[in-house]
Amino acid sequence: MTTNGSPELLIVMGAGATADQTEHVLARLQEAGVSARVQRGREATVIGAIGERELLATLPLEGYPGVEQVLPILKPYKLVAREVAPDPTLIEVDGRKIGQA
Repeated sequence: MTTNGSPELLIVMGAGATADQTEHVLARLQEAGVSARVQRGREATVIGAIGERELLATLPLEGYPGVEQVLPILKPYKLVAREVAPDPTLIEVDGRKIGQA
């Protein structure tokens, strides 16, 4: 397992992917001992897979129904990058808003 908990792969589900197809991918990742985080957006669902690169490379992710693309993580903070989440983020902390609306 990675020591910092950052995703090793991004699995982009196609625009027409069903919830069952996404759950199927998540179940296969879990069976392989890989952790996953799901980010559902307006245009796509992205799964961040966290685990050993060698183990992830053995999974036939591209062949699973609904999977559009599998991308290795090449830079940190990919899950919060504009490529994955193009909409601005706004959070509130102690009554103060941070980010863009």
